[in-house]
Amino acid sequence: MPNAILLLAAGFSKNWNGLIASEVTNDLMAQLQNDANLLALLHRLNFEDALAQVQSDYLHSRTAETEARLTAFQAALSGTFDRMNRGFQAQQFEFSNAVARSLGRFLTGLDAIFTLNQDLLLELHYHRRENVALWHNTRWIGAEMPGLRPLPVTDHFDRTSNKWRPQEPFQPNARMQPYYKLHGSSGWLTDDGQPLLVIGRDKPGTIAQHRSCIGPISSSKAICTATTRG
Repeated sequence: MPNAILLLAAGFSKNWNGLIASEVTNDLMAQLQNDANLLALLHRLNFEDALAQVQSDYLHSRTAETEARLTAFQAALSGTFDRMNRGFQAQQFEFSNAVARSLGRFLTGLDAIFTLNQDLLLELHYHRRENVALWHNTRWIGAEMPGLRPLPVTDHFDRTSNKWRPQEPFQPNARMQPYYKLHGSSGWLTDDGQPLLVIGRDKPGTIAQHRSCIGPISSSKAICTATTRG
């Protein structure tokens, strides 16, 4: 029997007012309007290409100016994701009160979920073990991101502050539904506290810069996440 696999992108989160790429660019422009260089860059390029340029400038010339520019851009990007995640937390996840027609019930029927999104929509609304149990799935006892360990919760009332960190060895739990974030996450951190986001023009190159893999998805391929700092 073929596996039931779901791949998600920005269009999925848009259903809960998540931002698509052009809207992320506009949000960054609003935050960085006092930085003429970054604002001009965002007028010419989408936010991923603009970030790639800022990263490249820093890697080729590690001056105080290029570092400050990269820090400002990454801080603004983190702010965009923080606001988006807080918006998700305040919303209802389901569009129907009928369990049989619920999105959660549909998701629990999948063998694995993959996403290109770095937001926390599913972590906030779907990955809570008590919620998975509500959908009467007999296969899963919960959902997990294999290869990630949750850090201690700092605010029990604000789940958008929850963070995860890569860990080894990679040992998926057969009773937990796997959720793979192929481009990192706004909720992931490196050992030195940097965000693990794969955003920019050269995603394969960015991925290759980090040694931590979140585990194999087949016998010949592993998913790695990366940061461009350091």
